[in-house]
Amino acid sequence: MPETTLHHSPRQTRKALVAQAAFDVFCRSGIEGTTMVMVAEAAGVGVASVYRYYETKFDLALATALWVWESRIHPLLPQTVTEYPTGFERIQALLSVILTLMEGDADVLRFLEYFDNFVVSQHIPADKLSDYNRSLEKAKPLVIEAFTKGQQDGSIRSDRDGVEFYYVTARTLMSLAQKLILRGHVVESDDMIGVQNQVQFVIDMAMHYLKP
Repeated sequence: MPETTLHHSPRQTRKALVAQAAFDVFCRSGIEGTTMVMVAEAAGVGVASVYRYYETKFDLALATALWVWESRIHPLLPQTVTEYPTGFERIQALLSVILTLMEGDADVLRFLEYFDNFVVSQHIPADKLSDYNRSLEKAKPLVIEAFTKGQQDGSIRSDRDGVEFYYVTARTLMSLAQKLILRGHVVESDDMIGVQNQVQFVIDMAMHYLKP
């Protein structure tokens, strides 16, 4: 069969570029502190164009959040699951993606924290976040597949539940990483343990929980 190529219209391309430009502004000023004028200046377009593409700041923030997951997080995931012989090792590698983000792309975690706070402050209903939720869930099958493999190959305890492990561990690690990136140096004791070491400690505890 011939290879299918997706073509984006100039308008779709410009719309996507505005969302990408907004990412840098949101990271620098927070979503609450960002105006559409600031985004327009960063994207090199008129503010009327920004409003033509995105009627509200939430629409723009949501598009940016989807772009972040699709282009900055999801590409890290497939590389971590095929080269490890046991399910236990695959789970460990998947959880370590959070360390990769902290070390090389901390703005992603910063933005996601801003986005979560914005959603809460604006009382955004769940039905408007369905696309975002689907994007979040893309990592779930990889974790469940690795978890099942680990139970089959004996590297993960058979009395543990993969879905429960995924939700609890993923949310714990993301919340901790976001907190450390944004508020990791509030009091003197915050500097006693490095931020990556703290996340690694939680990963180690989660993996210990899975051992037979």
